[in-house]
Amino acid sequence: MAPKYAASPAEFAEFLSELPEDVGLQLTPLKSALKIALAGLIPLGRFEIWRLEGGYYCYLMDYLGTFLYCQNAGERDERLLAAGLDYMLQTTKMGSVLRERELVILWGDADTIEKLTTLLVSLHNYRTHSTVCLDTLFIIPNGCQLAEKSLPPGYFLDTLRADDAELVAARWAYSAEDEPERIRIRLSSLPSSCVRSRGGEQLAGWVTVDHRGMVQHLHVLPEHRGKGIRAHLMQDIAAKMYGSPGLAILPYYCVDDRNSAMLRWVPNGHTVYGSDGKAQKILFMPVNFDK
Repeated sequence: MAPKYAASPAEFAEFLSELPEDVGLQLTPLKSALKIALAGLIPLGRFEIWRLEGGYYCYLMDYLGTFLYCQNAGERDERLLAAGLDYMLQTTKMGSVLRERELVILWGDADTIEKLTTLLVSLHNYRTHSTVCLDTLFIIPNGCQLAEKSLPPGYFLDTLRADDAELVAARWAYSAEDEPERIRIRLSSLPSSCVRSRGGEQLAGWVTVDHRGMVQHLHVLPEHRGKGIRAHLMQDIAAKMYGSPGLAILPYYCVDDRNSAMLRWVPNGHTVYGSDGKAQKILFMPVNFDK
């Protein structure tokens, strides 16, 4: 396919219609962000997407953080990735954005992000940070029943409120300095789920969705664990995402390979497999331009 660029709603719609079906699940993170942008939930001018030669798909989201996503759905030719990167840095808005931001999160399939990071560091004066996460990509199937039993008496499902943001941010290992405000903005336009107890006065657990379409902030407070709350949260957020009018994004989540407890919980049928038949690995790599 020829290279393609999109930065407007009409271009997003055309881009979405041309995405290949044979690598559909692997491209879920890209499709989800594209649908969210198309729905007008990301300010115009803060999201750009490219299809490069060699089957490389990239997007830059400069909203509630700066994220450069890159996924390969083709031949994995590093020369084509280098050429595409040069094009993006020199001829699009992305170049100036990446040089202005204190922190940029590179993420996507692990092999591509490793190569992309090497190119940015060796050729374009970027430096990496120590916090790196290698995750496995999962998707909750539509209609999946995760909860094996009802919530205990006194517990009920609800939606997060703006005044819950401080607690949610405080329990998130990857929180940015402005995480509470980011959470409040997400809650105003994207699905969330929580479980409350004691007449609605106390949060027991919660989960959110960010503007990349990723299920995030999953947490159950220690004193409420062992009651099946996590399953109810994931089941509820999935139903909301599939049923969201005009959005209907696949509920995907990434689990750090060091999080053995969560990996043991993941049910059969959630794993996304790459073209090599192995579980799809997602690498998160923070970088910034070394001025």
